[in-house]
Amino acid sequence: MKRQFQLLRYFSPLLKPYRFKLAIAFFALSLAAGSVLYTGSFIRHLVDEGFSAGNSQFLNTAFWTLIALSLILAIAAYIRTQTTATIAERVVLDLKKRLYNHCVSMDSDFFEIHSSGEMLSRINGDTVLVRTMIAASGAVGIRSLIQLIGSLIFLCLTSFNLTFYVLLLIPVLLLPISILGRRVRQHSRRTQDALELVHINAEETFQGIQTIQIFRHEEQSKQDFSDLLDKVFEVSKKRIQSRSFFIAFIIGLAFMTVSFLLWLGSLAVFKGEMSMGQLTSFIFYAIVAAGSFNSLSEVISDIQASGGGIERIYDLMMTTG
Repeated sequence: MKRQFQLLRYFSPLLKPYRFKLAIAFFALSLAAGSVLYTGSFIRHLVDEGFSAGNSQFLNTAFWTLIALSLILAIAAYIRTQTTATIAERVVLDLKKRLYNHCVSMDSDFFEIHSSGEMLSRINGDTVLVRTMIAASGAVGIRSLIQLIGSLIFLCLTSFNLTFYVLLLIPVLLLPISILGRRVRQHSRRTQDALELVHINAEETFQGIQTIQIFRHEEQSKQDFSDLLDKVFEVSKKRIQSRSFFIAFIIGLAFMTVSFLLWLGSLAVFKGEMSMGQLTSFIFYAIVAAGSFNSLSEVISDIQASGGGIERIYDLMMTTG
């Protein structure tokens, strides 16, 4: 945990120059999440006051309301995507500049230990993970978190008894996220280290290509490069396996929870404790919560995977010489 705080404290200043754009992106995310959450409340009234009461006028109003919500979601998605992608691109360029300036300022002993292929791997390879984390994972994570918190609040307002079961299951979901997420990050770092060896090998081969051709070592160079790629694939398979199991576990548990709540809610409707509109609204929010939790699990997995490359950047920047 201390390591994560160190990384956060080091990289967070890169976002400060873009606080205004971040505020715009957050507003767009909040607007999109709010539209989704309002839809659940609207569905409740649609079922109780439209379908159950046979009010065709309300159904017409509902149609145009849903059209308006769809337009709001589309506009918010455009603003969010355009803003976060721009921020991510600028942050990555700033990070590359900082990495380059740091490497150029190092003494000759540093270049005896670290090859140019290793540094190029950090500048061109690892920084791409930062772009992905900001443009995709970060935005989706914030939106999913807002939707998760909002859906839990609306679940409580709709039926506190059913929400109680949801809250009981949250610790069960958080434990595997912590354990499996750490494993994904470890495999990610090993993958980046293996890729770095590939870059170093290719760089050294091209720099000494004339010597290799003189001694007719082309086939050996090809075999060495192929062996390194095979090692990358083997390490990547472990990372993919860990991430796949991580996501599958969360999806299965989340939607089993929704099924359980649907069963309990149906019993409550038969007993007259809930209206059909309340049950429909509750199931909608339960699905939103499950989907948001699933998205968060994927985001956490992506961040853990990016963590290996980010740690490598941090380690290089902390090197003195």
